[in-house]
Amino acid sequence: MSDNHPKVSMKTVLEEIVLVVFVIAVYVALPAGIIAGWIGWVRSKAPETRFSLLSLLAFGLATCSGLLALISLIYAHAIGGFPFITTHGSYGFIDGAASLPMWGWFWRSSYR
Repeated sequence: MSDNHPKVSMKTVLEEIVLVVFVIAVYVALPAGIIAGWIGWVRSKAPETRFSLLSLLAFGLATCSGLLALISLIYAHAIGGFPFITTHGSYGFIDGAASLPMWGWFWRSSYR
């Protein structure tokens, strides 16, 4: 008997799982976190401190960054893609990952 099914390695399955989790995190969890942050900021009755203002600045910058990404995505689809490829794009993930501890510190400090 011959097996006509293509062989799928565990590495390929794991890569697909990681990709799906990453896509869900980027397109669902991050916007939901930004929206929840704005709702929490608006409803907060805590006094304004330096740290709460830094949190407001962080949410403002995150919102601007998200809107810029969304507008760029829509524009790229409208014109059929950007006509250039940059090698610096991979550094954006490193910058974002490096900022996560700061987000947690500001978040924790602003709700004390």
